Amino acid sequence: MKEIDTVGGQKDDNCGDNEEPMRRSFSVEDLLDEVEKLCYDASGSSKVEMVVRLWKDGFTVNDQEFRSYSEAKNQDFLDSIKRGELPKEWESRAEEEELEVSVEDMTEENYVPRKRAFHPFSGPGYRLGR
Repeated sequence: MKEIDTVGGQKDDNCGDNEEPMRRSFSVEDLLDEVEKLCYDASGSSKVEMVVRLWKDGFTVNDQEFRSYSEAKNQDFLDSIKRGELPKEWESRAEEEELEVSVEDMTEENYVPRKRAFHPFSGPGYRLGR
């Protein structure tokens, strides 16, 4: 006669009566959480913060190049953000990463470019001598 343990396998009566059947306790929620973690890690997606700063005379995205309000492509970009939509130029990036967009109102100030950090010896290194 064979008994079925809690995991779903079979147990022989000949294995010894003093051994307790192996029992595993888990919940479906725990399993789903683990699968979600694995899928998140496997996809390689990560959150990226996109900061749009609105200045008197234009705007910047993540402190990169200054963009004027007067250009048509920049107006399309801002209009899509106002509607709560993803700008077209970010669509390909959004497929790979999760974008978190925030807008900062700096319209009381004119844009002043930030000084770039100086990185000495940033190129490749070469060994001199032996």
